Amino acid sequence: MVLPSAYLPPISWFAALLNGEPVLIEQYENYHKQTIRNRCTIDSPNGPLSLSIPVDKSTFVGGKCLMKDVRISTHSDWQHQHWYALETSYFNSPFFEYLQDDFRPLYERPWTFLMDFNEALIHKCCELLNIHPTLKRTEAYTGITPLADFHPQPYYQAAHCVVLPSWHEGMSNVLLEGAATGRALITSDIPGCREAVHDGENGFLVPPRDENALFLAMKRFVDLPKERRIQMGENSRNLMELEFDKKRVVHETMAVLRL
Repeated sequence: MVLPSAYLPPISWFAALLNGEPVLIEQYENYHKQTIRNRCTIDSPNGPLSLSIPVDKSTFVGGKCLMKDVRISTHSDWQHQHWYALETSYFNSPFFEYLQDDFRPLYERPWTFLMDFNEALIHKCCELLNIHPTLKRTEAYTGITPLADFHPQPYYQAAHCVVLPSWHEGMSNVLLEGAATGRALITSDIPGCREAVHDGENGFLVPPRDENALFLAMKRFVDLPKERRIQMGENSRNLMELEFDKKRVVHETMAVLRL
């Protein structure tokens, strides 16, 4: 299998590593701009945000350059900007506090070649995912193996529960949407999360930043009979219809504002 060099690759890229085949990273292809080779998309507070690594085109010949020779431009403070974007987008996400020390050094040291930076990030992701693929670069042009499209819908449809170990929320749309689709909820006992859960009826509340309590709650749910898991999901749907119906929320909000 031959994969392109990629900046923080998508799930489909990492899924290809799990096939058990030796994986080669294509270094003799010509650089393709505006692709995963130097661009990734993150989920920012304002929606999808594209992060692009600037490349030095002074070494390009006729607008072309082999991937192995693509250099990172030093004319902008892109590393600081990208890390700030990641920190802003994910600082309140579960476990970011534990992972940031693994990634921050990679955004603080200087890099010359794009492929070196991409591979450093990929190896760090593999280490944290506890997968150990054999990654080598091609010795001649081979061509890229097309990545299979990743469709999450079947996984969502098969799930009985939504787990959100958040540390801070306004009002969690993830929990409201999950409950509205008939899923039980396991989440932190904090404002913005606890309102969506009647503990023991449509899910479980756990203390924030307590991974052991989170594990025990998930195990407790998994050990329930299938019928009970389904019933908790139905309870979630009923709770959304009873307490979070849009017309009711608007009516009560207008009443508070005396409109």
